[in-house]
Amino acid sequence: MTVRTDGRPRLRVVQWASGNIGSRALRAVLEHPDLTPAGLYAHTPDKAGRDAGELCGLGPTGVIATHDIDEIVALGADCVLYMPRACDMDEVCRLLASGANVVTTRGEFHRAASLDPAVRERVEAACESGKSSIHSTGSSPGFITEALPLALSSIQRRLYGLTIEEFADLSRRDSPGLLFDVMGFGKPPAEYDELRLSVVRDSFGPSLHTVADTLSIPLDSVEAEGEVATAPRPVHIAADTLRPGTVAAQRITVSGLRDGRPSAHRGPARLSR
Repeated sequence: MTVRTDGRPRLRVVQWASGNIGSRALRAVLEHPDLTPAGLYAHTPDKAGRDAGELCGLGPTGVIATHDIDEIVALGADCVLYMPRACDMDEVCRLLASGANVVTTRGEFHRAASLDPAVRERVEAACESGKSSIHSTGSSPGFITEALPLALSSIQRRLYGLTIEEFADLSRRDSPGLLFDVMGFGKPPAEYDELRLSVVRDSFGPSLHTVADTLSIPLDSVEAEGEVATAPRPVHIAADTLRPGTVAAQRITVSGLRDGRPSAHRGPARLSR
């Protein structure tokens, strides 16, 4: 921790990953008067050695990205903004055990009770060892799937069910790895990975449980189902083109069940057009 000229503390912050979400968080850190950028972890080796400002659309900062977790741990930062495409519990626990507080947009941490008991024990042990903490946040999952539904539900006399719908046009999102490798856009429908459903269920399930628990209608289980639509013509997205007949739109619904019936839904329709 450093101190400003007016005596107020400035927290030393590391940004972990600089993708679509991470680059925006990095820019906010660089522009915040109470934060000092301490380092940047690059998920891909090709970003290592580049200036943080270059990776988020700002001028040179002198903060150079690294692909080495040892270098990040050695910084002794007050906080790490952990925003990777996939969660690695070994990374999280090492950061916490090093004494760095972690703020993350990973949905796995939105409800501690949803974590595998063994994983939760590891995370809590790492926090105890490093005298650190972990806080999960975000817009979706997070605000849209938790805070806002609870605020709106508070003005209802009777609540029989809750449905949250998200519609997103991803055609301009510059995240090829997410769109093509993770989400499966551009693949033949027969090659669509059904594991995608479990990923979305695990990401948004904790939010549905949190809302249901707060409303005193705890869920028995969370399930996910989905369908895809194909492109009728070539569709240009993320510096690539979807061929006709390949996956161009997806709808995935995550449902919280109580007594065998849906009680809470999170039904995103993710579109590329």
